[in-house]
Amino acid sequence: MRQKDQTPSHDLNHGNPSQAQALPMQQYPIDDVGSSRAFTPANSSHPPTSVRSLLSEDTPPSSHRGPLSQSPVLTSSAAAAVLASLDRGAEPNTESHLLSPEPTQGSDENEGDGFQLYGATSLLHDQSSRTFLSTGQREETQECVPSKDAIRDRLVSYAALRRQEEVALYSSPSITSKIDFDGVPMDTALHLLDLHWNRQHLSYLLTYRPAIMDSLIHNGPYVNKLLLNAIYFQSSLYSDRTSLLRQDPHDPQTMGMAFYERFKSLLVDHIDKPTIPTVVALLTCGACLVPRGKQSAGWVFCGIAYRMMTDLGCHLDIEPTSQTGKGFKLTAIDVEMRKRIYWAAYVGDKLQSLFLGRPPAIPETAGGVSEELLDTYEEMEEWRPYVDPEARPFDSSAPAYRGRPCYAISTFRCLLQLCRVISRIIDAFYTTDSTERSKSPESPNTSLVQKRQDIRERLRQFKDGIPAWLQFEPGVDPTPPPHQITPHALYWASVILTELPFTNRGRSTLAHDSNSFQSSAQDESRKKCIEAALHIWKLVEAYKKTFTLRRAQYGISYATYCAVLAILEHTDQNCDEYIECIRFFWQALLEFQRGCNYGLKRPLRLLKSLMSRIERVTKNINMDATVVTKSFQADMASLFGTGQTGDAWNGPWVAQDGLVADNTLFGIADDSLLGAYM
Repeated sequence: MRQKDQTPSHDLNHGNPSQAQALPMQQYPIDDVGSSRAFTPANSSHPPTSVRSLLSEDTPPSSHRGPLSQSPVLTSSAAAAVLASLDRGAEPNTESHLLSPEPTQGSDENEGDGFQLYGATSLLHDQSSRTFLSTGQREETQECVPSKDAIRDRLVSYAALRRQEEVALYSSPSITSKIDFDGVPMDTALHLLDLHWNRQHLSYLLTYRPAIMDSLIHNGPYVNKLLLNAIYFQSSLYSDRTSLLRQDPHDPQTMGMAFYERFKSLLVDHIDKPTIPTVVALLTCGACLVPRGKQSAGWVFCGIAYRMMTDLGCHLDIEPTSQTGKGFKLTAIDVEMRKRIYWAAYVGDKLQSLFLGRPPAIPETAGGVSEELLDTYEEMEEWRPYVDPEARPFDSSAPAYRGRPCYAISTFRCLLQLCRVISRIIDAFYTTDSTERSKSPESPNTSLVQKRQDIRERLRQFKDGIPAWLQFEPGVDPTPPPHQITPHALYWASVILTELPFTNRGRSTLAHDSNSFQSSAQDESRKKCIEAALHIWKLVEAYKKTFTLRRAQYGISYATYCAVLAILEHTDQNCDEYIECIRFFWQALLEFQRGCNYGLKRPLRLLKSLMSRIERVTKNINMDATVVTKSFQADMASLFGTGQTGDAWNGPWVAQDGLVADNTLFGIADDSLLGAYM
């Protein structure tokens, strides 16, 4: 059995467990970083019986400070002054504002956050300042800026205090009654927020929890109603409170749609005023629309968010300072939040590109943002699955789970590194340009082999570089939290995508090479695809046994789909193991579809058609059997109908030239590519 390290003490951003970096909680004095403000009364007494009455028609926010309220914001002393005087660096008191979540507004009140970026070629570029001409070099200033260690300590302590403040919400009606949840009852709002922090937040670290919750409680600048409704909408997919959150009790696809309608109504007032919470709202909503089956809306919302990020300068590596531009300052919280937004957007862009089979929107050279996240509070925080005390779960068969360290920061860094490789895979084999290059006589097919070899090496380096505390071998190691399984599943999916173009029988991209080399290359790639598919099987099986697939992130469902297609295409199905694998994947995909991945409808119908063509599969797998519950049968009836055989599958799922075109659905299979018509 492989020996694994125990709970690590390590520098998260350099991956060196030997350099211990303690997470300070109590040993430092306190400073006013919470920017505590007077509470603003809000509409909070709404006792609706269904989701249609959850939302009020409050006026959208119009101010920069306190966007959840129209009333003035009053400054008061903080309940607990955080982090004032660290002994590292001897910062003067004038720098205590570096952690304050109060941005300075710019001169143009109509321009969102009051800060926009204009590069050196722009007519709007301020020639008197060189601050944003380069992300690699910074001007030396006379300011005494706190050291990186000091900022890290302050951010971690700030996060710890904010988490304590969250706990008090559940026992302090006097506080929660003054929070504007946009008309949603307190219990429902906190339930949806808890779900978000427990699941989707950990997938990307897009939503910076301490800043958002502090702003929600104290009417601060890092949350607005648009973001609140994006979180509500996303979390509703994971909620078991179906009677409350479905617009139509009999239609699972209406879950949380009232929040989406509210989001769209609020968006009108935010679309031309870029702000940080608006960017986060668009990315959050866009990310959950794609697996929900609203791919176009999700793609467009994320695209708008990418443009807003650039407009606000989130793609630049800017240090905390009191004056980074005319009338504008970035605090340590600002910088931390911007880094998380940029890299979460980068990761989400690559995963959406796989899911939709489209070129990434954020190129590798788009920004120069540091990958180092200084707030490491969530790294060693204990994680347990969220259990709703007020609802019966869809599937109560999951065993009790013993809490484990979250490792949120190091897990996200692993996912980020993998997405860099995924970007290369897409560019090399899954774009129109790569297809044209493979046909050009000036670009021999050996260059594709070289690219494959380069990507293989990068994947190997990624796997070897996974920290010991994140390694997971199903059947040997205890099952880690869901967000820690996703990088492993996507790694093996990346192996399949790398080898796939070289496996197509008789239509290999190596057309100009000798038959013997062509055959051996295909066999090697085919074996790697099958090996990867079997690894995904074991990962998803461990996930299902521990958590069920009800709330699985769509990266897991994508890997599952890649795996089952690889098994169907590259095995003869005469092996009982392969049949059992196909049966498991089919049931898993149905469970994904029933849970948070309504967007699997078309891929599942195409997959069913393909499976129906394989005699041994049809003899051993009953694809029309819907076990579990009556509600599950009803959901499947809406997917396949009753007694229908599904769509015809009239062709191979790999393009004739051996490469997969970029107009694919779910990354690797589209009805136009396959010859199937809906």
